[in-house]
Amino acid sequence: MQPKATRNAVDRYRHHGFDCLCGNLRLATRVVTAAYDERLAAAGLSSAQLNVLWCVLSAERLSMQRIGELLMMEKSTVTRNVASMRAKGLLRVETGSDARVKEVLATPSGRKAFALAIPHWQLAQREMSAILGAGRFRTLVAGTRHLATRAKKHAA
Repeated sequence: MQPKATRNAVDRYRHHGFDCLCGNLRLATRVVTAAYDERLAAAGLSSAQLNVLWCVLSAERLSMQRIGELLMMEKSTVTRNVASMRAKGLLRVETGSDARVKEVLATPSGRKAFALAIPHWQLAQREMSAILGAGRFRTLVAGTRHLATRAKKHAA
């Protein structure tokens, strides 16, 4: 027999799973990621790889730590993503001015992959905008970035 507190919590909340912001964001992320990945496959990149490449190209050279900060990724996730992109010849890693710092740069192949990916990314953007409506699309893009930034600061 379950304790009364457990029964009460289950009875009260068992039909509220789709009211959860986290659960709904994860659900939407899976669907949206799949749509972008499908479009970007023609350029040989995933949406995760495009994010890292975009981040690196925005500054020409970034430390692994800074990539993690900008993309709000754990160090191990950045390391894995950079390693796989390095193996594909898209990125290279050099020692920074401080020998403890690893800096990431895009290779010529990485720049070419980025350029090839942009039209496919634009198509995915247009498709999502059409699904949501242009105004809601812009609001959602800005709102999710705002949420991520605020939630990260609040958690720190």
